[in-house]
Amino acid sequence: MAAQSHGQAIDTDSIFQKALNMGITKKGELFSSFATCELATCIEMKPLLLNDGFHDAEVLLRYLISDKMLLVPYDADCNHAPCLKNGHKAHWALLIGVLFQVDNSFNHNNGCCSRELLRQNIYRISDVHANCDLPSQVDKENIYFLAKHGKSKRLAIWSYNSLQASNNNLQEVDPKRVNDLEYVLPPNNNLADLRDKVIVLR
Repeated sequence: MAAQSHGQAIDTDSIFQKALNMGITKKGELFSSFATCELATCIEMKPLLLNDGFHDAEVLLRYLISDKMLLVPYDADCNHAPCLKNGHKAHWALLIGVLFQVDNSFNHNNGCCSRELLRQNIYRISDVHANCDLPSQVDKENIYFLAKHGKSKRLAIWSYNSLQASNNNLQEVDPKRVNDLEYVLPPNNNLADLRDKVIVLR
């Protein structure tokens, strides 16, 4: 999805074959953010791995409003929304946009970004300058991500807090899947290379 949004004519089978050849998956599982970055590089993406990725909401907000995408591992519930399953339902989501609320006192006319009125009190933000202080004015409780994932064609909207909690709870591979003949598993089945990680795609 990320590659196609960048105009690349590439399909899932081609990426899966690359991952097989790299030895980082057997059935499509990717339990390593480092390996996921390597795969992204192979398809001409420019990944940047953030450790403790949800620690600073302002940083993630700046990437998203600057037209970057974020790959985030999380536990997917039966409706694909973030949940807390200790990593047993680990999955990847692609964040392609963000909704957020700012206080009415914020000065929108300081020239740090462009805004387009969509409807009353709702704006589309673009052309964000590096020194724009808009992201610093947003509380993470008022941030909602626009997310896509491979299990549904529908665009999802998830709160910052729910996705952060799900990302932080990734502890172990589901014991039912602990079979190194079927999957490429992390050391000791520990999901440390997914937990607290976010990948920026540039």
